[in-house]
Amino acid sequence: MGTHSKTYVLLSAPNGAPEGSPAIRCLVCGLTSLHPRDVSERFCGCCYRFHDDAQRAPIAPGGIVSSREQATAAAREAASRRLWSRLLRPHPRVFGPTADAADLGPQLFVGDRPDPARFLPPAMGGDRPLGKPSGGLWTSPLVDRDGEAWSPWLEWCFGEMESVLAQPRWRLDPDPAARIARIDGVPDLAALVARYPYAGAPWADFWPEIDYAAAAADLDAIHLTERGQHATRFSVPSLYGWDCACTLFLRWCFAGEPVLLRCETGAAHEETAS
Repeated sequence: MGTHSKTYVLLSAPNGAPEGSPAIRCLVCGLTSLHPRDVSERFCGCCYRFHDDAQRAPIAPGGIVSSREQATAAAREAASRRLWSRLLRPHPRVFGPTADAADLGPQLFVGDRPDPARFLPPAMGGDRPLGKPSGGLWTSPLVDRDGEAWSPWLEWCFGEMESVLAQPRWRLDPDPAARIARIDGVPDLAALVARYPYAGAPWADFWPEIDYAAAAADLDAIHLTERGQHATRFSVPSLYGWDCACTLFLRWCFAGEPVLLRCETGAAHEETAS
């Protein structure tokens, strides 16, 4: 197999990562990932591809990718730097790709009635899941499934957390003026991490995260598309644990009152909760 068919290389502790931390660099797009699953499965979260073992490129003495692969990687990384410079230019309202409330559409919240009086702003540190803040409000796009109020989150819970399916379901309509950042791929996520980096975690050097508390100063919500969820699940930076197309609201920014959706004999019934 010729050198032109080599698509990835394995590295050891690149760019100041902790000693013994292996990484994989995709020679197609130039992305380097420290995520253990990316390394073990030969996966690129930017190209969304699994490399074949036979496509591994050799490493020359000193850790330099040899011959044609080195030139290919350098060209790809230069293109990536140009892309980042465009993504990180200041925007009058938000940084990174944006979506408006009309594009986002009605959202489904599962649980007790959402109430602005009980809304907790996002916070970092403390006991929180990796890649997520404590606080905020999570929703998923509202869809109709044979007359039943449904969402990608409920689809995920169907085989993982089926007790959630019995909880109340509420329709929330985002405020048309809401400032929403949309993550449709790794570059969108990387732009937000670069603009709002969180340095307060011991893993910050090799597992970069968004500082959601800082992002709340400029944004009302962060929306992850289905395509973005697949692309960022095992990438670096990563949104592993977001699990489905969803929206994290950093502020209470909804139009009107929550609408309780009840499913009776297969027909959706709407009732505005008082």
